[in-house]
Amino acid sequence: MLKKAKKSLSAVLSAAVVLGCLSSAGTTTAIAEELPVLSVSCHPAYISTPLAYAISQDMSKDYGFEMDVQVYASGAPQNEALGSGLWDVGVIGGAFVTSVNTYDAYVIGDFIDGRDGNAIFVRADSDIAAATGSNPTYPDILGSAETVKGKSLITNIGTTGHVQAQKWLEALGLTENDINIVQMDYAAGYQAFEAGEGDILATIGPYSTRALVNHTDDWAVAGGFLSLDLLQYENIVCSSSAMEEKRDLLVSFVRMILDANDILAQDQDLVVETYMNWMAENGQEVDEEEARMECQQKPVMTSEQVQELIDNNFGEYERMVWEMNIESGVISADSISKLDTNVTSDLMREALEME
Repeated sequence: MLKKAKKSLSAVLSAAVVLGCLSSAGTTTAIAEELPVLSVSCHPAYISTPLAYAISQDMSKDYGFEMDVQVYASGAPQNEALGSGLWDVGVIGGAFVTSVNTYDAYVIGDFIDGRDGNAIFVRADSDIAAATGSNPTYPDILGSAETVKGKSLITNIGTTGHVQAQKWLEALGLTENDINIVQMDYAAGYQAFEAGEGDILATIGPYSTRALVNHTDDWAVAGGFLSLDLLQYENIVCSSSAMEEKRDLLVSFVRMILDANDILAQDQDLVVETYMNWMAENGQEVDEEEARMECQQKPVMTSEQVQELIDNNFGEYERMVWEMNIESGVISADSISKLDTNVTSDLMREALEME
């Protein structure tokens, strides 16, 4: 049995006020200091685990702010709320493209290496699963142009799952025009594929890990970020108004997430516990075997790893996702200029330099 987190997450989700106390003479000292508040958006998903740890340990006060935490089912409603000005900073996946392109948000950090937490599934008895070696550059992928063309692929368009599907098709010499893409959110898509709908499922955790646990005999992994040699990180995104008005707090938020990562990276059991408690707090029970697999597949990035990313290839993943969205017609080609202005490592650098 996993032990309970130090504090109930629900007890610290809303902004609080640091209040004064009574003097020894029994009179009120009238000391009431309010910390500034960051409105923080996230998901009931593994991506929120470092934030969930920070919430459970009430860490934000040590970094000079309070958090008003808002939980959204996925990137789409999270972005709609961003457009309504409801949050300052959030953790998000491939939907960062909409955040930046549509709502002029900023990508200010990468904090989870998610390459192994996504997968493309086909049925084990399909002709797709039987087709191997069609592209020697990617020897582990399944399928061929002949077996995949004309098939139905279920995914959540404009997200991480969609990106891996695009790259898989490209590796097979196909484009999206060669197949039938069925738009579903991840939960509905998983259920539909499990019920026999569609030929291909491009999904992410926890559904990919759930499939690996429950469908090892009847589903096969046709591809994914690792087998296609792709980068994939989870992102920290902030609103344009927060960048203008709360920049120092954003730097502190990034530092808090990186410090939480450094703690979690030393204790895999703590990562699993935090993730499972977070999901339970948000009405979703996760099997421990699935949780442990997902936590291993998608490691949090330590401060040292983030520094290495900054020094080498920060922004390459974001560019790849952006270009794939252009290719699929989700966004216009001239939007590419936003990568130079709205994807920045400056706040991560400053966070790493904080005392």
